Amino acid sequence: MNRQENPVGLDDVFFSTTDDKGRITLANKVFVRLSKYPLEELVGAPHNIVRHPDMPAGVFRVMWDALEAERPFAGFVRNRSADGSPYEVLATVTPLPAGGYLSVRTRPMTEAADRAFALYAEAREQERAAEHAGRTRREAARDTAAALPEALGAESYERFQWGLLPAELAAREAAGAALPDAPAESGAANGAADGGTGTGSPDAAVTAKAAAAEMIAALHRAHDLLGDWTRGQEETGALTEELSGLTARVSEAAGAGERVRAAADELDLTGPQRTLLLAPLQIWANMHGIVGGYLEELSGLIERVDRASREALFSLALVRLQTAAAGTFAVEPGAADSPESLTALCTALKAGIDSLDEQVTREERLVTRLNSKAGSVARIMEPVQGMIAGWLDDTDVEHLTGGARELVETVSAAAEETRAAAAQLTAASGSLSALARPDVAELRHLVAEVEDALQRATRGW
Repeated sequence: MNRQENPVGLDDVFFSTTDDKGRITLANKVFVRLSKYPLEELVGAPHNIVRHPDMPAGVFRVMWDALEAERPFAGFVRNRSADGSPYEVLATVTPLPAGGYLSVRTRPMTEAADRAFALYAEAREQERAAEHAGRTRREAARDTAAALPEALGAESYERFQWGLLPAELAAREAAGAALPDAPAESGAANGAADGGTGTGSPDAAVTAKAAAAEMIAALHRAHDLLGDWTRGQEETGALTEELSGLTARVSEAAGAGERVRAAADELDLTGPQRTLLLAPLQIWANMHGIVGGYLEELSGLIERVDRASREALFSLALVRLQTAAAGTFAVEPGAADSPESLTALCTALKAGIDSLDEQVTREERLVTRLNSKAGSVARIMEPVQGMIAGWLDDTDVEHLTGGARELVETVSAAAEETRAAAAQLTAASGSLSALARPDVAELRHLVAEVEDALQRATRGW
């Protein structure tokens, strides 16, 4: 299917919940409209009622492996509506604390969807061939699940989705998707206000509308805070990438020590001249060898911070998407599915914020260790760098032979590169440590505001 032909609109946000067995317990009107099943037929049915036969079983095996490990899942899915027509979604599925699962789905926005569905077609044909050859459907699904990460160009599916969801959300927002600004007029509220058959008095209807506006305001504020947090995590990612490059630069410059040592052994020098010229170089080369171990540890810490940052960006994108979904219900006071759906979303938001808090705490500890290790590298290198700088100042290059002159020039270039890279390494590490921690308490407070307003709104719906 061409993405432009996909019937899922930019502002369409699917919402559903299922029990532990995958049976649908809640579904919103977008799901009903695009699935072309009546709500009564969806609720209680297994979610695979909309499963398209072109979807590889292995993709769902990956999903269930994640969910059973209490991790969220994000991926592209082609569904089939009741009349057989297809529609494609970016699906996110999150385990709920009390059991069951929450799914929020949107229109795929990036070219990654085209690549994924092309791979799915190949994988599905391979599954059919495997089943025809005598393997069970479960075995064929396991084969697809095992091969999927490499086919997607990732070391694991979890790593793939860490990049996928933030990119999809950014593309969606760049295309104009946003939280609604104000609650819509509701039939229930209007009926009550007109003295009709609404669920409450005119005062209750007004209260419900005001509460809905409070929910929207709180969700907007939460969405903005999550956006600030996302930008901070993006800055963390940029700094870890810079640190990785700088560490490689320092390591490469430090590697000049061995090259210098080898070149020095080839010099035709004897007596005091050899000692004066080469003794400082031996110390310099030896110190660079010691620094190599520290740089290896530093590289490992940078990789762990980078992993933590990517995981946090994924979690942030998931919580922001759920916040947007909550907004679609908050602007429809009186809708039959709003109270239960908003309650489920608030539950997921609270769990997501708690998870993010834990992730950031782990990340901060890693950053503290990284900053300490970067400082150790700088402190170890400082005296030997000072020694080699003095040696370069004292060495009369004009009176050296060709080989010795080339050696000094090599040392000079390596020393300057090491000094510059080490200084930048220290600065980048310090910038990473200085990044502000997000206000998690404020996010929790905003979700509590939504829950409180929801209780007041429900009395007037």
